[in-house]
Order: sequence, then C-alpha cells, then structure tokens
Amino acid sequence: MKKKISLIALIFQAVAAVSLFLPWIFSEEYWARGNDVLSPYRLQNAYSINFFGGTATSGGILSYLTLIIMILSVVVFALICSNTISPLTKYGVFTSVIALVLFAIVTFIRCATRKTVGGTGLDMVGFWNIKIGWLFYISFALQIVAAVLAVLLALNKFSDARSN
Repeated sequence: MKKKISLIALIFQAVAAVSLFLPWIFSEEYWARGNDVLSPYRLQNAYSINFFGGTATSGGILSYLTLIIMILSVVVFALICSNTISPLTKYGVFTSVIALVLFAIVTFIRCATRKTVGGTGLDMVGFWNIKIGWLFYISFALQIVAAVLAVLLALNKFSDARSN
C-alpha cells in the first residue's frame, strides 16, 4: 500500500512540476493610461506566461528553488517506491510540503506586486499586472494532494501488508 501511495504522489508531484513550464499558470496584463476620467487605465495587452518568466517580473530565485525542491520530491517518492532506505526517504518526504509553501509564496509575490512604467503617481504611463491563470489551480491542487500524501507517508499511516 505504501508503494502505491508513493507512486500516486510521485505522479501528482511530477505533473505539478512539469505544469510550471506551461504558459497558463499566470496571465500578464499591461494597463496603459487612457483619456477617460472614470477609468484612467485600459487593458492594452494580455497574455499567458509560465511560472518562471514574464515581461514585468522575472520568476526570481524562489521560482527556481520551488522547481528544484519539486524535482527532489519526485526523486524521494521514486526512492520510496523502490524500497530504498536512506535518510533522504525518511526526512525528504517533507520536500513536497516545502514545495507547496514555496509555490504559494511565489504566487503571492508575483500577483501582489506590479511594475509601473514611466514613473509613479500621476506620471505613470502604465503598469504590468499578473493574475492567476487556470492551470495554476490544477497544479496547486496536485501539489496539495502530493503534500498530503507525503505527510501521511511520513506518519506511517499506510502499511506494506495487505489488509482485507
């Protein structure tokens, strides 16, 4: 049972890591200054970006650290599937939880900040804004499931013997 659960967690973690490279995680929008008094800014350009890039903000070191920890988590789940006993399989199970926390932090940083163009205040020509895309919700849900399974594996909630 432990092998099956770690295989499921490995698949979910691997799909969540691969989805970071796909361009529907975030949506980047450029709002330009217009002439309207009621809504001084209008949407000029919008396109989908992946977890690491974009025009307004780069992913930063935390984005790449999230990917590295997700890959390490896939390796840990693969070692658990192969019944390897090591300190990495004992304590490395929590890398999935760390990746989940970093995933949330990077998303908050990217979506809570905006880059202004042409100064600040009344001199501002426009700004870049980042919003969450549809793939983020799927990837985040997969990461949550992998983290929950990792915690259950760490707490030994699954036995290797078959129970009927």
